[in-house]
Amino acid sequence: MLDDEIKAVDDAVVAFITANDFEKAISGSFNQVTDGNNVNDVLRSVSIFRSLPDPILNRLAEGLVLQKYEDGQNIITTGEEGENFYIIKDGKVSVTKNGKQVRTLAKLDYFGERALITS
Repeated sequence: MLDDEIKAVDDAVVAFITANDFEKAISGSFNQVTDGNNVNDVLRSVSIFRSLPDPILNRLAEGLVLQKYEDGQNIITTGEEGENFYIIKDGKVSVTKNGKQVRTLAKLDYFGERALITS
């Protein structure tokens, strides 16, 4: 809501778009669409995806499945066959090696890219 008033000083013709029409035009809410842009940016930053054309990156982004993990729940365990690539949408993920934390990953960080080509 605006705190200020906006008034025509002379006769004025002003174009506008409603919030509903805006969301229809961009195929979702602004946050959903920009989240998609962020995902494409992340995908583009991964070396194995860097040279892929935009339509393929878009298909990859559309194919992402959201999975919620509870605090302390394992996402990947050493020794398991890797077959997934992950992008963190929200929250933080701890990376441990030999029982010691070596890194913390957060929103838009990714892991598992090598599993897509080497398992």
